[in-house]
Amino acid sequence: MRHYCPKTGAGTAGALISDPPLRRYKMDKRPETHTDQQTLLDLQERVAAKSRPMDLICVILTLALIFGLSIAMIIIPDKDFSEQENRYLQKMPELTLKTLVDGSFTGKLGDYFSDQFPMRDVFVGIKGAAEISLGKRENDSVTLASDGYIVKRGGWIDYDIVDRNLAGITALADKTEELGIPYIVAVAGRGEDVLVSRLPALYPDDQQNALYGHIEASLGEKPGITYVGLRDIFRSMDISGVDGMYYRTDHHWTSRGALTGANAILSSLGRPTHDYGEYTAETVSEEFYGTTWSSGGMKWVKPDTMEFLRFDGDDRFYTYLADYDSGFSGFYDRSYLEKKDKYSAFVGGNTARTDVYLTDENGNRVSREKLIVIKDSFAHSAAPYLAREYDLIMLDLRYYKESVAKLAEEEGVSGVLVLVNADSLVSAATFAILRLGL
Repeated sequence: MRHYCPKTGAGTAGALISDPPLRRYKMDKRPETHTDQQTLLDLQERVAAKSRPMDLICVILTLALIFGLSIAMIIIPDKDFSEQENRYLQKMPELTLKTLVDGSFTGKLGDYFSDQFPMRDVFVGIKGAAEISLGKRENDSVTLASDGYIVKRGGWIDYDIVDRNLAGITALADKTEELGIPYIVAVAGRGEDVLVSRLPALYPDDQQNALYGHIEASLGEKPGITYVGLRDIFRSMDISGVDGMYYRTDHHWTSRGALTGANAILSSLGRPTHDYGEYTAETVSEEFYGTTWSSGGMKWVKPDTMEFLRFDGDDRFYTYLADYDSGFSGFYDRSYLEKKDKYSAFVGGNTARTDVYLTDENGNRVSREKLIVIKDSFAHSAAPYLAREYDLIMLDLRYYKESVAKLAEEEGVSGVLVLVNADSLVSAATFAILRLGL
């Protein structure tokens, strides 16, 4: 077969083989057969050299951030208490063979780094904004509800803890029956339990319903106990459109909500009640940011307005804090209004024992019936309304470790009230101590 020579134009004889195809070159000398993949590789090679300085800067900044925060963790002193979250922070755990083997050291170490992380509040806010901007309605178990409410979501319920608390509460009923005094148990609902009209449409409520069914079955069927279902009262009010019973940024009920709860309790005791219109609402703060706001990271949510509901003669009451052997006139420690934890203005916050009693014009104590109130902080804002009928002996079992049954007998009380939020029954077996001294 003859082949054509492009240089001479002459044909030559040769084997039956194919000549290489003619190639036309572009200005960059690359053949037309250059693939898209090869083009991309060429582009990456040219850009790589220019991008190396920016890559180097990113690496340096990342390392600076990591080492800077690590150094800050070492240099900055640990904080004992977070005013933003109104709780004590985890300290560096002690390393022992026991804590290392049982895993408690590593668990507490994680909590320590989380609590003591530099600029923690700033990063919590950034995370909250990022989560919501991505279309989520929740951050760190805090749900963004409607009408300016943010609601803490409860976690998995350990019924072993619940049952230990309920066993302690029911055990005290035997002593109150022996003393011949009424025993009231009132369990206030959490925000997610009562603010149903503000929560997202598909917000689950099966765990809440099961919990309250379990509580009511345990307490409502026990002889000697009058169970007050506060959750159902407030849930019905919310569904009917009543607003202002719970704070928008905090897990507590408002002064108006506390009045509603106190009236339900007083009614069960056969005592007079007083409507909201009989009080004068004193606005004491328009900048109340509660614990839910602090943990949710939704810093754009507007603050709450805090009110004290005043009545004639309320300044004749005295609040005595046994822990500190001191007290103040009235029901409110107004020094807390200058702090983040404004809710502690009600009867001075959390103490083992707080006595609230009426005095005469000369400051002497007036003899009245006494009511023991086994409580968490929900009872603090209800104290002014309960105190209109009883002198109060308020006990926080997280700190008070004596026999409540013995105290009831020694003080000659006219009744015992357990007033707590449902979260206190699921978080720790605090009320098991009520069996002490029975």
